[in-house]
Amino acid sequence: MKKTSPHLTVLRSYTFTVFIALLFLLASCGERSRPKGDTTETRDPVLEALNKKIQSDPNNASLYYQRADYLLDNGRIPDALMNFIVSLDLDSTNTDTWSRLSDVYMLMDNYIEAENAMIQVLKLRPDDEDALVKLAKYYIIFFNYDDAKAYLDRALLKNNLNANVYELYGMYYLEQGDTTRAIASFNRAVEIDDSLSDAYLSLALLYDLRNNPVAIDYYKNAIRVRPNNLNAQYKLAYHLQEKADRIDEAMAMYDAILEKDPQYYHALYNRGYIYLVYEKDFRTALDYFSQAVEYSDRTTPDALYNMAYCLELLDNKKEARRLYKQILEVFPDYQLAIEGQRRVGRFDKN
Repeated sequence: MKKTSPHLTVLRSYTFTVFIALLFLLASCGERSRPKGDTTETRDPVLEALNKKIQSDPNNASLYYQRADYLLDNGRIPDALMNFIVSLDLDSTNTDTWSRLSDVYMLMDNYIEAENAMIQVLKLRPDDEDALVKLAKYYIIFFNYDDAKAYLDRALLKNNLNANVYELYGMYYLEQGDTTRAIASFNRAVEIDDSLSDAYLSLALLYDLRNNPVAIDYYKNAIRVRPNNLNAQYKLAYHLQEKADRIDEAMAMYDAILEKDPQYYHALYNRGYIYLVYEKDFRTALDYFSQAVEYSDRTTPDALYNMAYCLELLDNKKEARRLYKQILEVFPDYQLAIEGQRRVGRFDKN
């Protein structure tokens, strides 16, 4: 496919910045009252067995921990929280329980309680590797980089082959603006554990920013580890489109993304862009931009502008004029729409 120069008024397809996503599930916080012996809503043989044991031995902290652990693994977060708390009421010295309680609070976005739970682990076991790593991650999230670095250093002394520690060092150095050390840290992380999809993606993004084609390999590794990672697939497709001039491959990847998620905004937008700029197929481009507008968060008029521009190229100036006006009512300083309105005229002459 031959690449053609885009018209100056066509918005370039979306750029991206480096980001590190620490993913936490969202859940509602339930009551913290002591759970009764039976927490089964539907028949579950494992839960039923645990419930019977707890009914027979209601002061056994280990049983509440087992039930909490099972509930947490099955997404019943409020119930898990109650059971972990009861377990700690019965035995406040169990560091595993404090650690898992911290996980629950993180899932609930209750970061203060999550921090307190991990600090309690370190009070009981000062060299607990998992607690050191979790606290380092916590402090990176909340921009307390001095404490994050201190906990990472302690964790590294404990185990210099912990891939998660090096991944967090990568995040730390990235936040400090030291991309060279960030790359070295992420590389060390995947050398130790090649299943760290986020570390591969971070490397891909960093090399992408340096216009280094090795980024493609890192994107592919991120996808290999997590095949359903649509974000990594999109980033690779965009790289192929914008930096490798491999348009056909990019289009194929956008197709694959849209098969899994027909509402994926950026894939719709970029397919529209390719049909507009490379293929000169304005009607098909218009269709993709229309879908992108439908599924956008409405915080940017870019897809709507390109719809108007396609209509202008299709000589439907009346509809183009309407869309330019619509954009400027919400984004009055949007220069491309201002220029578009000048081209088609502010008023319908008919």
